[in-house]
Amino acid sequence: MSKLTLREAELGVCKDINLSTFWKIAEGLEISPVQLLSELVDNLGSDFTLTELENN
Repeated sequence: MSKLTLREAELGVCKDINLSTFWKIAEGLEISPVQLLSELVDNLGSDFTLTELENN
């Protein structure tokens, strides 16, 4: 993962995070991907998105 991608994820400006990037972020935080997703839902609400695509 590039430093730019990591920085964009930290700032919340990364418009599209693929599964491998998400997994690497979880590994870097030493938590499971499930726990990372749970924390995102807790902090951002259940309607957040990791991509530009939204379910309509």
